[in-house]
Amino acid sequence: MKKIISLKNEYVSVGSSFGGNQNLFGSDKGIINKGRQLGGCGVVALSDTVSYLTGDVKFNDPAQYKKNFKKTARRILFVPTRFGMTFFQVLFGARHLMHKNELNLRCRMAFSKKDLYTRICRMLKDDIPVILCVPRIYGRNITARSLPFYDPVTLKKVTQTQGHFVVATAVYIDGNDIYIEISSWGKRYFIKYGEFRSFVKKHPISLLGYMMEITRRR
Repeated sequence: MKKIISLKNEYVSVGSSFGGNQNLFGSDKGIINKGRQLGGCGVVALSDTVSYLTGDVKFNDPAQYKKNFKKTARRILFVPTRFGMTFFQVLFGARHLMHKNELNLRCRMAFSKKDLYTRICRMLKDDIPVILCVPRIYGRNITARSLPFYDPVTLKKVTQTQGHFVVATAVYIDGNDIYIEISSWGKRYFIKYGEFRSFVKKHPISLLGYMMEITRRR
């Protein structure tokens, strides 16, 4: 497997994790914490992206990370429910956080699938994490129809998901397959670029946005 491009520095970690994890709220009591656990992936994606861009990537324990999560949630007016955030909420949250942290970056939604690979590589080259939205799907056999996640070592499918925000940190190639390295639930996974592109093309809800394009203001 060959690495094509990646972020230049170490990614966010909570202890030994790879990125933040909304499931850290799973052991906390109360309906608000339940909402943070079930619908907090958008907050995690935003919080981790800003943490990386500001160089604040080391969280020693879950308590420290949860404090940062709550700070981000307050700033973007996140309402903790199992339904999480829409892409529009993530977009406006990102713009507010960039301004609040004095980051000279422009955020916009990506609609066209044609230049998806180019945009991902361009952002990583600029050392900017890529927030991707795995669209929500409806109907029968949702689990079987969800987007596969692969183990980065064995390249075997280990789980799948839909209606979820992840953060892309690198791109690899193995034979004819392009893999995107992602952070999700505090773990490192791969998704296949071709499968992700087909997934967002197949499900109409992706028309509301499936990728946060963040660029540096020149």
